[in-house]
Amino acid sequence: MVPKGLLTPDILRAMRQRSARHERSWQRGMARGLLAVQAVTIVALVAFLAMAPHVRAAGGQTEITSQGPLTRIIITGDLNCQVAHQADASLEFFDGINDLGACGTFLAFGGTLFGPESVPAGSTGATPWTPTGQA
Repeated sequence: MVPKGLLTPDILRAMRQRSARHERSWQRGMARGLLAVQAVTIVALVAFLAMAPHVRAAGGQTEITSQGPLTRIIITGDLNCQVAHQADASLEFFDGINDLGACGTFLAFGGTLFGPESVPAGSTGATPWTPTGQA
């Protein structure tokens, strides 16, 4: 219990101002912490992408095989994809027979849709990816 008259208006005002300064300091610390987390995440992503295997240009493909449940994962040079599941007789994406499935990586940026040059299920109207290499 605080004795009567000990907390004068001046002392209370000073305590509120100190509390507000502490709050701003805490917010700045949190902002710095979030920036640090973002920086570490970006560095980790760049390092991961730098170590990723190089995919050949359009026309080439990379295939990952395993015991399952996904027995085959196929990615083409222009980022089409196809998958086989151990419980299915045919491939997962249309047309189910060819390695080129109706699956792909697409990006909409600045009003332009980028994606694979050809998608078996139909035309997407996407601007084809430009094959490049990694240094």
